[in-house]
Amino acid sequence: MNSDASVVAYKIEDFIRDRFVVEANDEFFNHEINLFEEGYVDSAGVIEVIAFLEETFALALPEDVLFDTSFSSIDGMAVRVAGLIGS
Repeated sequence: MNSDASVVAYKIEDFIRDRFVVEANDEFFNHEINLFEEGYVDSAGVIEVIAFLEETFALALPEDVLFDTSFSSIDGMAVRVAGLIGS
């Protein structure tokens, strides 16, 4: 992951920890975990995450990004968002 994606990943992590109350000592939470399958973000929360990404990074997420299987983790989201910022 490049440095741009790393910065994006930490912003996403901060948002998810704050909005979905993920404790700092949660040993299972990391940048690679599937946020949806593991219950960190529910179906309503997905909308909040998308809105956060679009507002924070001033972009519109295309459907192919939203439905990409990599979009289920912090790192996956970060790589896709960083790619859109750089294009």
